[in-house]
Amino acid sequence: MRSRRKPTFRPSKLIQDMLDTVPVPIAVVDRERRLHAGNRCLEQRFGKTFREIQGQPIGEALGSAYAKDSPRGCGEGPLCSECPLRQVISSVLDSGDPVERAEARMPFLVSGRRVDLNLRLSASRITYEGQSFALVCLEDLTECSQLRQELQRRDDLMAQMSSVDALTGLLNHRYFHEVLGDEIDRARRYQRDLSLALIDVDHFKLINDRHGHAAGDQLLRGVGEILRLTTRATDRVARYGGDEFALLLPETNLAEAETLLRRVHAMVRGAVFGQPEFELSCTISAGVAALPRWLCTPSEFLDLADTLLYHAKREGRNRVAAEEGMVTAGTA
Repeated sequence: MRSRRKPTFRPSKLIQDMLDTVPVPIAVVDRERRLHAGNRCLEQRFGKTFREIQGQPIGEALGSAYAKDSPRGCGEGPLCSECPLRQVISSVLDSGDPVERAEARMPFLVSGRRVDLNLRLSASRITYEGQSFALVCLEDLTECSQLRQELQRRDDLMAQMSSVDALTGLLNHRYFHEVLGDEIDRARRYQRDLSLALIDVDHFKLINDRHGHAAGDQLLRGVGEILRLTTRATDRVARYGGDEFALLLPETNLAEAETLLRRVHAMVRGAVFGQPEFELSCTISAGVAALPRWLCTPSEFLDLADTLLYHAKREGRNRVAAEEGMVTAGTA
């Protein structure tokens, strides 16, 4: 009597190329769970070439390995009847109904190291030359989770880069405008104080011309660090543009804002920003305004602080001009 021919699935080059484009491990197995075909992602995830594992039971081929102390350590190894991979294959071949997104945690030996994988198993029955096979997808949820975390990390980094000034690490001009509008709305809604200061480094162009842009950048970073150290976590500090900085101070009235700006002014005036060849120092001018009682837009609020900054510079720089008069903090 002639022996019954064992079914063999041999994908065409076109089908194999299509399988290789799928970014999820795929295996084609028969009723005995022998591996007939797989894609490149299957090889990469389990660390074996398809030539090495073709024809083997899928559990053995992929390195399925239950721990000896596991309830599934029944002596049948990867072909244990409790194996979720075996159950999925048997179900789809017996019923013909596809299995969608069955989740299972399974241990594997990958390159000699045990790896516990959280798998999402999907399978469907396919027919080839009159024989039935199971096409199984083994989506690694752990890898997907890591990928999502990496994508989230990159998204967070991109969001940070879009809101932070690269030189000083402070908020940038664009993002400060967004925050300003939100803080004005919040102050109006809850009847809270809000103050705004614009700060200019005095004679910054002259510093750049004399000592070079590298020295000017170091000075800007130093001023930015002083602003960061003298403000609260709830305050918003930005490099507004060039040598200009902006401070947004929630829950702060004009007198409190003036006090803060005097302290900032004194710290900047007394600071030395070191260079290998020489030391730099500078002074600042500032305009400080409290949110008006009358309804105003972010642009109008900025214009008010900018007008006061211009007044401080016109009076000789190296000083703070406040909304209700000018506070002289020094002379140029």
